[in-house]
Amino acid sequence: MSAELRAELEAALEDAVVGEPNSAALEGRVRTVTRAVLMRRGLGRSRIEVRRQGAGIAVRIVLPPGAARVREIVLTLGATPW
Repeated sequence: MSAELRAELEAALEDAVVGEPNSAALEGRVRTVTRAVLMRRGLGRSRIEVRRQGAGIAVRIVLPPGAARVREIVLTLGATPW
């Protein structure tokens, strides 16, 4: 995964979840935001799995087959106590 894609995913997902209640609707929003970023990068055929993990949300992205590249990305979003 390119550093630019990683940074774009992290920024987009942070904007989508910070301050929002951890609900089923948030899982859908995470999926939609992730799909939008991947579509902009020409990776619209990627498989996205979103599930609750403890107090956070886990996102697993499986990229479509292609030239030698990373095939799977796993991100974990969660509450961090201050």
